[in-house]
Amino acid sequence: MLLSLINDILDMSKMESGKMEIVNTPYSLGEMISELTNMIRPRATEKELDYTVEVGDNVPSKLLGDDVRIKQILINLLNNAVKYTNEGGITFSVQCEQDEDDRVFIVFSVSDTGIGIKRESISNLFDVFQRLEIASNRYIEGTGLGLSIVKQLVTLMNGEVNVNSVYTKGSTFVVRLPQPVVDATPLKPESFKDTNPKLIGERHKISFTAPDAQILIVDDNELNLIVEAKLIQPIVPRVDTAASGEECLEKTLETHYDLILMDHMMPGMDGIECLAQIRSQAGGLNRDTTVIALTANADPKFKSFYSSNGFDSYLIKPVNGKMLEDLLLDMLPNSLIHMRDSTIIKSDAQSQVRIGAHKAQLQITTENLCDLPRYLLDQYHINTIPSKIITEHGVFYDDLEVDTAEIINYMEQPGVSVKTGPSDVADYERFFAEQLEHANQVLHITVSNENVSLFQNPVEAAQSFGNVTVFTANKLSAALGMLTCEAARMAVSGNYSIDEIIDHLTEYNRKIHFSFLLGSTGNLLQAGFISRGMHRFAETMMFHPLVSLGKGGLRIRRIYWGYMDSCLKKYIHNIFRRPSIIDKERIIVVYCTLSEERKSRIETMIRELIDVEELIFQRTSPSSSVNTGAETIGIAYRLMDSKGD
Repeated sequence: MLLSLINDILDMSKMESGKMEIVNTPYSLGEMISELTNMIRPRATEKELDYTVEVGDNVPSKLLGDDVRIKQILINLLNNAVKYTNEGGITFSVQCEQDEDDRVFIVFSVSDTGIGIKRESISNLFDVFQRLEIASNRYIEGTGLGLSIVKQLVTLMNGEVNVNSVYTKGSTFVVRLPQPVVDATPLKPESFKDTNPKLIGERHKISFTAPDAQILIVDDNELNLIVEAKLIQPIVPRVDTAASGEECLEKTLETHYDLILMDHMMPGMDGIECLAQIRSQAGGLNRDTTVIALTANADPKFKSFYSSNGFDSYLIKPVNGKMLEDLLLDMLPNSLIHMRDSTIIKSDAQSQVRIGAHKAQLQITTENLCDLPRYLLDQYHINTIPSKIITEHGVFYDDLEVDTAEIINYMEQPGVSVKTGPSDVADYERFFAEQLEHANQVLHITVSNENVSLFQNPVEAAQSFGNVTVFTANKLSAALGMLTCEAARMAVSGNYSIDEIIDHLTEYNRKIHFSFLLGSTGNLLQAGFISRGMHRFAETMMFHPLVSLGKGGLRIRRIYWGYMDSCLKKYIHNIFRRPSIIDKERIIVVYCTLSEERKSRIETMIRELIDVEELIFQRTSPSSSVNTGAETIGIAYRLMDSKGD
């Protein structure tokens, strides 16, 4: 501890006097990761912690930089992760982001499931001699210099360091360093060396799965059946077993199998006789199925013996996992094989290295209120957080615990009261932490501006993270969805920084318009926007307010009068009276309840007025339905700019 303290003080003195130098030389990133792993893994194992290394499939093998100082940074972060974690594990991730010319950004992240950091402490985390939670951490060695040195070294290398933490749940430190590329060859499994012989175990990787295949194992030994099934099921989950030749013939009459593993020596009907009957079985479904002999005879001469008796191959017992996998890969039809994207190297030391474990550069998230269809969420890799439905019978998360039809039916009951609210700060913290397991940064697009207290929670939760940004859209429903799609389109392309995306969204947001025509004013009454007398008057006069979101919240823009179908026609004609100024790529119509007949009429009216490429009809989320009511219909669209882009 004394030596460590002296070295840290010397480093701090050099930095403060401006004499700390960064010496750039070519270095092997694989060797650096191996050294760090072999240094940290034993410490994690002593505490019975999992230690995992994830390396992106595009990480260059050789870079130009100060590998000594980079290792110093990472050792500080990894040691801290082990020190402050008592159960769970540590994940060390290395990812690559492309930059200009022959330079990349290497993103190192160290995640743990430890004690975490309180939100109010994060701003002081990198201060000199700063130790947090001293009372509870007094038995953990440390001086408070390590993270300050990390921060200053990263700054000297023109990089950046951020921390994401949920108190009591764990922390993630992310270091992003620019590095010129010396050798762009991606890192491979053989790039990593384990220099601790005690920790080297069997290095077996499952390279594929066949989830739609079905296999039958025939063996008179019950223990053999259990072991063989367990070896196969990680690759082929659907495994049947038979304890005799007779039971096998019953199953081959009922089910077609893609592969049969047959024990040779069975009492009564042996494997050779059973195979002969399978090939000639009247009404059998497996006459042409590949059949592999299971045998304890290792003599090579038995290969021709089994071949001459109709077997397609043979496998020696006791069955070895690697040999079994190779055989399945060779014998199963190619159409059933799903090759894995990453190679996994395992050891008996509760650690593993994953090559090809890819993290997204930027994850776009939003509220479930975005009212986007599932195919668009999947297409643009958008993740959403649910809102809350608050009733006398409890609080429910929309689309997880209650759907739109259920909430509409509930609201139609007399005397019930329903409100909506956002997820709380803790929910947002968990949500953001989950996103950052798979992405380096998160851009969350929320409904309203920061002055509306209802939507403060994501902004407050983001303060626990160094790389979560909240963009307040002041848009509802499908308008929020259209803005989120644009952000996700840019993020998926990988060609834009988060600042460029935000600048674009600020302008793009002004062109998105959304309003909804209320079938009834009942929801405005329930939300406190109008009085009961005004509601009765509006219902009597058949008023249908047109509502949109303004700076102060929901605003009534105009009133339509008459039957809903007549008002709907006026509403649509008013929106599309000048089709040349509207972007024809995508228009979204949202609704709570809508018959197929009315949907068809609406689609016909819109397409007669504008030649739209994609017209989407989407049922609103439960939260949106609470605020708008059953008969409400809204339309989201984007205006073209003056240049007609």
